[in-house]
Amino acid sequence: MLDWHFPVAPKGCREMLAALRMARERLSDTQERIVDQEERLSDMVYRLYAISRGERQTIEQFLQAIQQ
Repeated sequence: MLDWHFPVAPKGCREMLAALRMARERLSDTQERIVDQEERLSDMVYRLYAISRGERQTIEQFLQAIQQ
């Protein structure tokens, strides 16, 4: 269990908001890197198995459909 104490002084609030902002930026950067790496991996797999553009579109449409 986390033992958090929320700040009540303005300085503490600003520091907590700055930490939250930095955490959100890091999360966004990490998410972008994950998406980029997933795309690169998919490209490698498609090339490895000589999957055509049409086949790739079919696969990606199928994957989108099952994620919803």
